[in-house]
Amino acid sequence: MKKTKLISDKYIYTSAVHSFGSDAVLLHDFMEQKYKNKTVCELGTGCGIIAILMSPKAKQIHAIDIQKDAIDLLEKSIKLNKIKNITPVCADLRKLIINYQLSIVNYDAVVINPPYKKLNTGKMYENDGKNIARFEICCTPDDICAAAKKLLKPMGSLFLCYRPERLADIICSMRSHGIEPKRLKITPKLILIEGKKGAKPGMQIM
Repeated sequence: MKKTKLISDKYIYTSAVHSFGSDAVLLHDFMEQKYKNKTVCELGTGCGIIAILMSPKAKQIHAIDIQKDAIDLLEKSIKLNKIKNITPVCADLRKLIINYQLSIVNYDAVVINPPYKKLNTGKMYENDGKNIARFEICCTPDDICAAAKKLLKPMGSLFLCYRPERLADIICSMRSHGIEPKRLKITPKLILIEGKKGAKPGMQIM
């Protein structure tokens, strides 16, 4: 376990399995403070980097991860930073409403930095935790959008990042679950996209 100081004068615990990269920070910045005084659900929180970065301005954050060791790390970071508005939940995002009683249509925003790789498209790791974080073992784009549809208020926003080659998959999944892609930022190695539940068509390319 390693303790890292963040720009926001907060610290975060990471591990060899649960750490963070620039994509998580870019995703947080892409949200453009749209979470200020809002209720947010972060899916696949990992070590909790996005939740911790949001904590000074968000009203309430539920941080979800299927891996208990990831939630344990986040709980340590919450205690270290004396954060009051993050609630960690060890849960499967595919079964949130049924098994964990998270309120439907309750969130202003849902955010996720998901696993990027389809199964059988790369070499697997010996560590199961790394495989879950990097391959679509426990969630696919359809799983993410189905969960977001249930969790978001009308006109609430889903924020996520992906590899550019998955853009068509993401847009198709969003639209099939009633989440309209509204804002897209493209880099050579990463796409950042915001969709709104129940919004009219029309997308801004940044």
